[in-house]
Amino acid sequence: MDKIDPQQRIKELELQVSNLISHNNVASLQKEMSFREAIENSIPSGIAVVDNNGKQVYVNKSFCKMFGWDEKDLLGKFPPYVYWSQQDIENINNALNKTLNNNTPREGYDLIFCHKNGKLIPVNVVIS
Repeated sequence: MDKIDPQQRIKELELQVSNLISHNNVASLQKEMSFREAIENSIPSGIAVVDNNGKQVYVNKSFCKMFGWDEKDLLGKFPPYVYWSQQDIENINNALNKTLNNNTPREGYDLIFCHKNGKLIPVNVVIS
């Protein structure tokens, strides 16, 4: 009968425990991401996220529907974005610059954006 090396057996058990923990963490993260996506895509408010350089990195379905653009038309783009109204471009630029400098008013900004079809859309942009 083969003798079991206790140190080797401990290493094997540690690896099994580590794999179980890793699997559980991945499953929990997947559930959390699915839940977040379901919430973000079920609310009527448009959500857009830009990074610190102003690149648009996320939009929800409501945002796309509100302005008539597909996600692929919006993501990865830098200002001026296609939904910015030329009529309000100065206000929009100022709002973005304040936002990128962490100087956003609590009440947000009243701006005018533009639908893909050219219709002007007044919006209140709240930043968090």
